[in-house]
Amino acid sequence: MNTLDMTTYLATVFTPYVSSLRLNTLELDGFTPAYEIHTLGGRLRILLMDDWLACRFDDVEKAAKLFGITTIQQGRLNPYSGKWNWHWFDGVPEQGGNPTRKNMRDGIDKMVGLFAEAVEKIRP
Repeated sequence: MNTLDMTTYLATVFTPYVSSLRLNTLELDGFTPAYEIHTLGGRLRILLMDDWLACRFDDVEKAAKLFGITTIQQGRLNPYSGKWNWHWFDGVPEQGGNPTRKNMRDGIDKMVGLFAEAVEKIRP
C-alpha cells in the first residue's frame, strides 16, 4: 500500500471540512497539513498524518472535563496528554491480513465524517 496515496486521499476527503468546520490553517513544516479550532475544551490542533488524524487539546484538564474522562480506558481522549487521535480502522471490522486500498479508503471516509460530527458537538 502506497503511503503517499493514502496521505493524498485523506487530504482530499478532509479538505471540504476545513471550511465547513471553520478550521484555521497552521503553518508548521510546510509538508504536514495542520489546522486548529477553538472548542469548548480549548484549542484543538489537528495534523493530517498518512492515514489518520493526530489531534491534541492544549488545555488537557479542560478537555478531560468536557468529555468527563479521568482514565485512558474511558474514551478517545487521553486525559494526560490531551491527544484525541482518529484512526482509519476505528470502527472498521477486522479484515485479517493486510488491509486493501478499498478498506482503507472506506475507513478514512468514515473516520473523517465521525471526526467532523464530534467537532460540531464541541464547538462554542
